[in-house]
Amino acid sequence: MQFTTPVYISQRPFGLGFRDRLLLMGSCFAAEIGRRMTEGGLDAVVNPFGILYNPVSIGSGLRRLMDEKLYEADDLCLHRGLFHSFDHHGSFSRPCLQEALELINSRLRDGAGRLRSATRIVITWGNAVVFRRRDNDTVAGNCHKMPAGDFRRERLSVSDIVSLWQPLLQDLRAINPDARLILTVSPVRYLADGAHESNLAKSALLLAADELEREFDGFATYFPAYEIMLDELRDYRFYAPDMLHPSVQAIDYIWERFRDTYFAEEDRQLFREWEQIKKALLHVPTNVDGADYRRFIERTLQKVEEISRKFPYFDTSSERTLLHTIINQ
Repeated sequence: MQFTTPVYISQRPFGLGFRDRLLLMGSCFAAEIGRRMTEGGLDAVVNPFGILYNPVSIGSGLRRLMDEKLYEADDLCLHRGLFHSFDHHGSFSRPCLQEALELINSRLRDGAGRLRSATRIVITWGNAVVFRRRDNDTVAGNCHKMPAGDFRRERLSVSDIVSLWQPLLQDLRAINPDARLILTVSPVRYLADGAHESNLAKSALLLAADELEREFDGFATYFPAYEIMLDELRDYRFYAPDMLHPSVQAIDYIWERFRDTYFAEEDRQLFREWEQIKKALLHVPTNVDGADYRRFIERTLQKVEEISRKFPYFDTSSERTLLHTIINQ
């Protein structure tokens, strides 16, 4: 018996693995997948602007990374005791202007450097609805709980998104011809304006992604995270308590589908083995001075060294140093 509707994923034009340098940008789904990548040992820079949802703000962030244009004091605003950037998630807001600028520009430099060296870029669009500032007509990546009257709500059309991202991808390909792009649409629904409006917004994202994939064939490809959530995981047990966000189990499943789609067998093997090592490193012993714990650490070190021999491109230096330190205590 089959109790789900499997989402078929066609052969991808390129893969992704531990030899790649990754940049991820977009919604909270990009943050979740990025966290699993970094915890699994992949070399990933995740959301240098923090979580962003709409294609305009994500595209503006990419353009800013291309230009490596640093932020200045005039780019921030003070609201309720915090300095905010409309281009950034609220996690970048600080009570001290200089501290906010230092954090924003530090992450921008990291992201700009990675953009030029990245071999794989993963973009997750969350919503086609944008909030445009009335004072200067720019789209806010985050409204920072400012008065609703300061913004004008719009839903982007397919042509709005495509016309913005076409030159962006052309320039990206010129700056970094080694990069390849994976587009996804977040599986999180936005029901503040109702289910119909949420579906319309998601449809605009899906159609725009399809147009870009066809135009930039071989450079850009689409991964169906949204479709997997709606079809394969069509049950509320796969949702968080808010009934909108995927549960941890659902995200883990979509991440597994992502790995199976893009990872070669060698990368899947390395990921499985490294996952066991990371669990061992998180082990909290009852007796750090006991012989059993010492043997456990020595066996773990042997496994790490074996991984280094089998996969010499995979950096295990920090873990080996940690384990040697524990043994020599």
